[in-house]
Amino acid sequence: MSIGYADEYGIADRRRGALWIRVPVKPGAGAPLQGRVHALRQRQAMNYMLCQFCGRPTDDRPDGRHLFLLHAANGKPIADGERTATPPVCDGCALEVLGRPVVWRECAAALVEDATAWGVAGIVYAPETLSLDPPGHGWSSVRT
Repeated sequence: MSIGYADEYGIADRRRGALWIRVPVKPGAGAPLQGRVHALRQRQAMNYMLCQFCGRPTDDRPDGRHLFLLHAANGKPIADGERTATPPVCDGCALEVLGRPVVWRECAAALVEDATAWGVAGIVYAPETLSLDPPGHGWSSVRT
């Protein structure tokens, strides 16, 4: 027994054993939803190191590194080996985003040489009961 869609369709719905949320794909339509991430664009940005804002590659820096802007809890810097579900940012979009004081006061930046896709962030369910595993647990990281 497992969770799935009645009309599940190959890699569009499930990759590496994880069931993905379905989201509409309508480039250029609608308005941005601040604070929410489009699941398909997030996955593509992480897998191909694309800017989370404009969608362009982020490996065009002379040193080949990728820029990540993460929420800095209490000013905590980004640690070596830290994992994130936040895609990288190109230099142009970073300048635009960091131009807003409320944003840069809450961000930590890191130039990363090796950003390897590691897992899937999501809600984990117990296969036997289809209840949250462990009960009441929220987001988990699953190694793939």
